[in-house]
Amino acid sequence: MPVLVSLLRGVNVGGHHTVKMDDLRSLYESLGLRNVETFILSGNVIFSTAARDRNALAKRLEAAIEKKFGFPCDVVLRSAGELRDALARNPFADRPEIDPAKLLITFLSGDPDPEGAAKVRALDIAPEELQIDGREVYVYFANGMARPKLQWQLVGKLMKAPGTGRNLNTVRKLLAHRRTAGVFPMNRACSVFLIAAALLVDCGPSAPPAKTASADPTTESWYADGTKRLTDLDRAAAQLFQAGRTQEAEAIVTSAQALQTKLLAAPRPTFEAMEAIADFDRIYGKMLISNGYFGEARMLFMKNVTRWKTWKPQTPETERRLKEAAADIAECDKHMGG
Repeated sequence: MPVLVSLLRGVNVGGHHTVKMDDLRSLYESLGLRNVETFILSGNVIFSTAARDRNALAKRLEAAIEKKFGFPCDVVLRSAGELRDALARNPFADRPEIDPAKLLITFLSGDPDPEGAAKVRALDIAPEELQIDGREVYVYFANGMARPKLQWQLVGKLMKAPGTGRNLNTVRKLLAHRRTAGVFPMNRACSVFLIAAALLVDCGPSAPPAKTASADPTTESWYADGTKRLTDLDRAAAQLFQAGRTQEAEAIVTSAQALQTKLLAAPRPTFEAMEAIADFDRIYGKMLISNGYFGEARMLFMKNVTRWKTWKPQTPETERRLKEAAADIAECDKHMGG
């Protein structure tokens, strides 16, 4: 059965259109798609299907996503072979000075309008560089993507074809994935989720029934248990990420999102809970940086700055964590050319 990759536009970007990967995976499975896997958190779904009409399949996915999550979302489909071909046609491949995190490949849903494509090629966007080849648009942002001269809204309007971009690092990692590389996927029950199971992950402890719940959840036993669990998950995800086992780290981060949200619901989290919450956002941010999502990572690090600036009382540990968050932001700014 053929393997396809769906690239979703605008998912989990800048705090908008937030989608949990578990929910997205379940949605695809409910549509009869097989061997569904998500890859990183920016809306890349790998699956098997016998469907031959890709346009109809993309429209079906778009309709299902809007119904489930409440917002419209363009879906672009590519086969593994088409992704490899797009990488092979990279017009900047022979320039070693190119930073792959600053090279964006936009995958269009269809062929661009010839007249519109000619107008796009004529745009004055220096020092940025743009090349159009088939259904792919390659843009190199020499000064980073924080304040680009190129306005994609205009490009999409001129070419009359919606699309979604991934930087070169992400495309390479997507192609290196065992599914797109042609390796048969292991059963999920035997895969990375065993790590989560070993850590007793079940999306966090259940809160007490509403009729007996305390006004301050931090006084309940489940809150302390949840804090310890999130701390353990943070540590496991960080170790896996540092060892280069990104997909396994992502699985743990995805599974822990609900738990972090539950702990944050307290009017004033405990210091231990805030440490676990901040560490979760930090490892998530580091994963986003590794895939070139510097703006999104920066927003997470800014949350940590706010947390530790406003924490009372201030201690040497809050000061250390504040400096750590500031350094993380500086790293993002460096990548973005700020």
